[in-house]
Amino acid sequence: MTMIKILIIEEHLLFRESFSKMLNSDTRLQVVGATGSFKEAFSICINNQPDVLIVGTHLSPVDGFMVTEKIKISFPDIRVIGLSAYGLPILVKRFLRLGGSGYITKHASCAECIECVVAVSKGQVYLSEDVKDSFLHEEVMPATESSGWSSLTSRELLILQGVKNGKSSRILAAELGLSSKTVEAHRYRILKKLNLKSSVALVQYANMQGI
Repeated sequence: MTMIKILIIEEHLLFRESFSKMLNSDTRLQVVGATGSFKEAFSICINNQPDVLIVGTHLSPVDGFMVTEKIKISFPDIRVIGLSAYGLPILVKRFLRLGGSGYITKHASCAECIECVVAVSKGQVYLSEDVKDSFLHEEVMPATESSGWSSLTSRELLILQGVKNGKSSRILAAELGLSSKTVEAHRYRILKKLNLKSSVALVQYANMQGI
């Protein structure tokens, strides 16, 4: 039986190592590379030709959304799975539009992660159970890629969602592991990108876009 070859791109070494060990425990799977660098990942794609790429959405300086877009352009046959601490519908929709085949959160079980890899390798789209649940509770008003929010980074989208839900910068900072000043800087950049003047306008915009 041909093994499913997997490449992991994730910024945290401990997570890369433990995730690789977990996936390699299944006889159907083989991790051919694990890195936190997009440049190194690109080389691994050329040399090892993975079937499935698992990418952390909060990489830096190139985030997982941009990585997915670039990989799908250069290696269209590779199936890409997004891995995130957050399963917000706005992030999942954006990831799938960029060519992703699956999306799981770090709350998923080992069995669910393996099931996801096997499913996307067969051409299926797979969302972890908690991601599906978040869609069930969403007020659906699909936004398009032409919307202004398509220029926002994944972190800015998280902050935009938090502002819409009435969270203060202090609360968002605690949830995202950032300083309040960093959150305020993100909020300022969001307003500039969307050409908005205030938090009230930002909330109205988010509601109109279904974010």
